Amino acid sequence: MNQVQYDLAEDLALLPQLNESSVLHTLQQRYQRNLIYTYAGKKTLLIINPVHPVSLNAEEVCDQ
Repeated sequence: MNQVQYDLAEDLALLPQLNESSVLHTLQQRYQRNLIYTYAGKKTLLIINPVHPVSLNAEEVCDQ
C-alpha cells in the first residue's frame, strides 16, 4: 500500500507501489472526490464515468 499522500495522485505512474490494489485504491479515492480524470503515464488518460452529473464547468475544475 502506498502512503496517504499518494491517495489522490493525478498520475498512476508516479505511485511508488504500482500494483492492482494500489491503482484501484487511488482511483476509488479520486472518484469519491469527483476527480474523474486520472493519467496512467504521459499518454494515457483514464476517465471514470460517474453515475451522477459532475459540474465540469465549475470554477474549481477550470482552475485545475
